[in-house]
Order: sequence, then structure tokens, then C-alpha cells
Amino acid sequence: MRPAYYIAALAVLSVVLGGIHQTGQDVNFDQLNYHFYSAYAFLHDRMAIDAAPAGTLHSYFNPLPYLPFYWLVQHLPPRRAIFILGAWHGLNLWLVLLIAWQVTARMQGTWRFVACAGAVAISAASPMALLEWATSFADITTSLLVLGGVSAMIAARSGGKARSAALPVVAGAGLVGLAIGLKLTNAIYAPGILACCLIGMPDWRARLRALALAAVAGACGSLVSGGFWFYRLWRTFRSPVFPYYDGIFKSPDSGLGPRLHGVSFYDDRFPPHGIWQAIELPFRWITLNTTTCERGFVDIRFAVLLVLLIACVTRMAILGMAKIPSARDLPTAGKQLVAFFCVAFAVWEFQFGIQRYAVGLEFLAGPAIVVALLTVLPSEAGAIASLCIACVCLATVTVPDFGRIKARKSWYGIELPARLRSPGIVFLQDDALSFLVPSLPAESRVAGLISIDGLQAGAGNFADRQIRRSLAEGPAWPISVLLNAPLSLQTRALLGGYGLGGVGPCTVVPNHAAFVLACDLHRMAGTAATALTLHPGETLTFGASVKNAAAYASPVLLRSGWAVLGAGSELNLDVRLDGSFGLGPFAVSIGFSGEVGGREDASLVVRANGQPVGKSTTADLLRANTVQECVPASALDASRNLLIGLDYTAPPGSAPPRISLGLASLKVEQVARCP
Repeated sequence: MRPAYYIAALAVLSVVLGGIHQTGQDVNFDQLNYHFYSAYAFLHDRMAIDAAPAGTLHSYFNPLPYLPFYWLVQHLPPRRAIFILGAWHGLNLWLVLLIAWQVTARMQGTWRFVACAGAVAISAASPMALLEWATSFADITTSLLVLGGVSAMIAARSGGKARSAALPVVAGAGLVGLAIGLKLTNAIYAPGILACCLIGMPDWRARLRALALAAVAGACGSLVSGGFWFYRLWRTFRSPVFPYYDGIFKSPDSGLGPRLHGVSFYDDRFPPHGIWQAIELPFRWITLNTTTCERGFVDIRFAVLLVLLIACVTRMAILGMAKIPSARDLPTAGKQLVAFFCVAFAVWEFQFGIQRYAVGLEFLAGPAIVVALLTVLPSEAGAIASLCIACVCLATVTVPDFGRIKARKSWYGIELPARLRSPGIVFLQDDALSFLVPSLPAESRVAGLISIDGLQAGAGNFADRQIRRSLAEGPAWPISVLLNAPLSLQTRALLGGYGLGGVGPCTVVPNHAAFVLACDLHRMAGTAATALTLHPGETLTFGASVKNAAAYASPVLLRSGWAVLGAGSELNLDVRLDGSFGLGPFAVSIGFSGEVGGREDASLVVRANGQPVGKSTTADLLRANTVQECVPASALDASRNLLIGLDYTAPPGSAPPRISLGLASLKVEQVARCP
């Protein structure tokens, strides 16, 4: 059989087997949080209606990668949708085979087929690829473009003219650019493509021309797939990648308060700290670990590849290239593949370190291992070794579980309670609830209250304005909150800032994916304190999910006080004490996070309903980040409201006060008497 027929037959086989490979219906966290909603919001233009139902960090990704999944879920039974998704993702293995065929171009006969089969089997032993197979994740979808780009790029041959390499360079960089525009985390592959441009060219002039072509083609590819979305985000938020890289774009709607405005969000859970940790990282994956993933997995392939590359370099240094049995058989394509893999892997380690973002590299592990084997072993031995390594990889791989259930008659099986079937305003207490939004009436307005975003009443950001507009435009609409965990004090605080409270009664929302309650909300008369009630033993905490974050007051020069829930010009924390507290007095512990400008001997006076109850200096606050005071019973009015304010008084003749303080926590406890 001719090689072309062999490749075509395996392409069909990869599609069929990919579709058959079903391990249940996918209901992963990100799908419930934003994959499904993003496509729905794009198709129904919900950006101007909803207030970040999936949280500011996840509501504004490019929706194009999620449109196919959304369409399949909406139009086909789950089993058919899963088959199509699996078949589509199966094309990745066909591209792996194509790449393996390219890097073994100088092998002969049966051994070439054996080596390619070993490469495909090694790539198939990918924990992240198996995790994402037939799911809504965009990593395994966009990896088709990444692998296609690598295959196109390594089609260039050494010794050819610069112009002869132009088409492979443009095609390869353009496909990777398309992947980047669809999902920005694919940017880790851009330096790898540039590294390929330095290999296989006849001279430096050709290399520079290839680099220029790759840069232009990659940029054009990104604009084709993501330019429209970059422009929309810029027009709405003044940031083309909102809410990320705010340190560069400084969007007025970043939503994280004055202190974090202009600070880029960075997930530092997984990247290695230093070169040695980066080198040892693949060896941590050979046992069950959560080093670069939220769930445990095992993957020995990267450790095997690292050992082989070290052996290859060592042998080249000791014996010289001419004495290596198969060095002369290694084509330029193999060198380009290894360069692409190593550069992209290094960038991924230090930029993200999140395993799911490296699905493209996991697919390329098979061909890369075969290239390394053929560098240190003769062709026959290398082909046999690839099969042996494949068997070990398949036997040891452990796939993490991100959420799968038995396929049902419909994907989510949502049955809305009567109250949600009519247009209304719906708040989401937690993330992973926006999958319910497409089932709500089209007229409904939805808002997320996810604490990681720093969303707060009075913040004035995009989400806050959307919420206030919805409350103003729908005065008679029913208001509900959806939650999959007990109603938190943080949620009550956020809702209280909008004058909402009186939670209940609650009704279960039947569905296949998660336990969800729908609870009624009511507009409360009076101040925000009537909506936020503090119970004994509760600690009101802000910004617990973001490093160094707190709930901040509006970024203005404050004459008196700071606030989270206040309204009007007097910005103060306004809560109501539950009756079970007793009459008082009360020990109040206030945690702060922020900055105070001016002299260290300036006074910080804590007031309770206008009555001074304690005094500290700036130095005291900055040293302890906590103020503990005692509030006498006489400071409470009949409504049991506790209005806590902070006065900053600079010494006479000093510069005007500069204050940027945020409330980190508040706890109130009954005590026998004030000291």
C-alpha cells in the first residue's frame, strides 16, 4: 500500500475511533461556568444585557471555539454530540501521524511504519488529551490548528532556497496565529514557530526573511480569528484582552478597586520557581501528582523525552556527530520539531504551568520521542524502542477527572421552577452556574456575584452599572439568586449594597449537572443595612480569593471614611446586628488592606454611628493591618444598625490626606464590658 493511502486510511480510522472513544457526558467546571454561556451570549448579544454571569475573569473570552459545542448540545442528543466531538478531536492523532511521517522521511520500509505507529501510540497516552476528548475544552480543539501549523512549518527542507520555504512558513505561522486568536494561551507556540525559522535555511538572510514572514502571517492569523473580538472588547472596555493585562491597558472597568486597578491578574499556582524546578518538573509527573493540574495525573513521556535529549546531547559531545549511527538519517523536519517543542515547553512552564494549556505539546510528545530515539539508535532499534515506550506510557497514564456523567436524553435536563419562567433579574452566587442562563427567558437579566472579581456595590465598573440599570428598568420584575452552596455572608453583603435582601423561599432547580437552588429576593426599604444582617460568629471577609485584594471604596479623595456598602457622599460600612447578639457592648475587629499617605502620626478614629469609639495612628494600622475596638451599647440605635466609619486626621500644616483603604474583614462579638 502506498504511503498516501496508508495516511488516508489512518485518517478515517482516527476519526472513527475518536468518535467511539466515549467515557461519558462532559460537565466540566469551565463548561458550566463559561463554555456554554459564552457561545449563547455571543449569538444573542448578551454583553449589553448581562453582568458577567461567569465572573469578570471568564465572561469575555473569544466565543468562537465554543460555538460548535453549543450547537451540538442544542440540536443533537448527547450521544450523537459526543460521537461528533470525539471524531473531530480524533483528527489530532491523524495530524500526529502526519508529523511522525515527516520526521521519519529518511527511514525505509516497514521500520518507518513501526516508528510512526509508536509515535501515535505515545501521543495517545496523553492525560490531558484523554481528559479533554469529546469535551467543550478549547485546548484540544485549537490543537488541531497548532499541529497543522507544525506539520506545515516542518515541510520546509534544509538546503532549499529561501523562497521555497516561504509557503510552509506562512502556512505554519498562519495556522498557529489562528489558534492564538481563538484562545490566547496558545501564544506559547509562537516562539516555537520562530525557532523553526532558524533551522533548515541556507543562510541568515533566508532566516531573517522567514522570521519576518512568520511574524506577519501569525499576526494576520490572530486577527482573522480574534480581531473582531479584540475590537469589541476595546470598544466596550478599552482593553482588547479584557480583563487581562490591565497593567498595560488600565481598563476603567477592571472591577478590582483602586489598588488593583492597572495590575495584571496572574495565576501563580503552577509555574516553577527557578531553572532547577523547571528541569525537574517532568520527573514529578511520573507519579500521581497535582503539580500543574487541579486533579491528579501521571505522565512519564516528558521525563522519557528529557532523558533521551540529555543522552543525545551527551553522545554528540563525546563521540561527535559523524559517529552517531543515525544522525545522518535525521531530517531537518526532526530538528525543527525538537526546537519547536523545547522552546514552546519552556515558555509554557514559566508563563502558565497549567497542564491543560499544553495539550498541543502532549500530542507532539510522540513524534519528538521518536526523533530523539533515532538520534541515539539505529533505525530498527529506534522503531522497536518507540513501541516499547508506547506500551509503558499507555500502561502508566492516569487521566484526571474533571466531571463526566452518564449520557442522558438531554445534555443538562434543566426544569425551571415557575418563578424563573417569567422575565426577571437573576443573580448567581457562585461560578459554574451560567449554563442555566440560556434556559431563562430571553428578557431576563443575569448578574454574577463571584467574589474573585472584587465586584462590589458602588464600584462603578461595567458589571455594577449593568446591575443598577437592570434594577432600575425592571422595578416590578421578580428577583432571584441561584446558588449551589449555602447562601454566604459575602453574597448577602453584595446584594445588600443594591438594597436587596429577605432571601427565601428557595426551590430546587432540577438538572443533570449540579445541585442548584433558586431563592427569592426582595427590595428592602431604607439603607443597605436593612439588607445585610450580621449574625453572631460570622466574619465578613472580602477579597479572600485574590492575593492582596480587598473590597475598596470608590477611588476618590475621601473627606471622611471609607466604604464597601455605603451610598451617597458619606461612605461607611453599614450593617445591622441580628437580635441574637444581645444588647451589647460589642468587640469589633476590623481588618484593613490598603495604603495611607501622609505622616505616620496622623490619627485614625473609628466611629460607630457617629460616636468615636477608638483611636489609632497610621503607624499602628500599617503595622497590624487590624483595628480592634469596643462599641458600647449606647452607640446602637433602635434599628440595631451599626454604621462604622473611619476618620483620617492629619496634623495641622501637613499635606492633605491620601487614603486608599479597603475593608478586608469585619467581626463583631458580644462582650461583658468595654475595657
